[in-house]
Amino acid sequence: MKRTLVLLLTALIMILFTACVASDNETAYYVPQSSVNPNDHTVTIQAKSADIDMRNTLVAEGVGELSIMPDVAYIKIGASATSKSESEAEKETKNIIDQIKSELGMIGIKAEDIRFLEQNIIPVKGEEADYEVRNYIEIRLKNIARTGDVLERSREAGANLDAQVRYDIEDKEETESRVLALALGNAVSKAKIMAEAAGVELLDVMLVSQEIIDRTEDVLAVSEETEIPVIFAMKEISVLAKVRITYEIKTLPPVADES
Repeated sequence: MKRTLVLLLTALIMILFTACVASDNETAYYVPQSSVNPNDHTVTIQAKSADIDMRNTLVAEGVGELSIMPDVAYIKIGASATSKSESEAEKETKNIIDQIKSELGMIGIKAEDIRFLEQNIIPVKGEEADYEVRNYIEIRLKNIARTGDVLERSREAGANLDAQVRYDIEDKEETESRVLALALGNAVSKAKIMAEAAGVELLDVMLVSQEIIDRTEDVLAVSEETEIPVIFAMKEISVLAKVRITYEIKTLPPVADES
């Protein structure tokens, strides 16, 4: 996904730069060098070599934001069992999860929309059990209106741990591309305004960096005591992009006084 955003960002730079910046007699493009940080959503594109004098530059920052209603729900379901034997507790928990999957299949939930999340093995001290095993699965639900139905059927099939419901946007790449285009256009517009006010000409793009801020962590906890069906209030998901463009500039000659 990040590589796709890099390519999109490069293409948008060229389109906007050609339309808004380049003169009739001058179009110069450089093979971009991209740097992607795998730990966040920040991408940097170096459009020119690093030996350019950074003092002759103009930096513009742009922001783009979209608010979109979620179109998918991710439901975390868990089952727990205890036993004197770790293997027996694990087997019983697996059986419950299999029953949950079977029950969900009866209401149209496909196997590819259910994935295993994690297993926790917990030593316990008690007369009847020495181990507790917890298994968690996640259901991807495109028909968000059926969230309560999925929770209810899961409980009937044996789910006995607190559940979680997380609403999100399924096609994040398309959403991020749109918000990135808004931020880039905003940055270019600001650069033109600043250049005109400062009496300089925008030349080539030297450096571009972008950051996607994804606000999708709206998680609802559903305890074992929560009555089903329950009304889940969905909120719009806001996705924000920030773009920073560094231009090479040159000072324009003073305008002659015609008077």
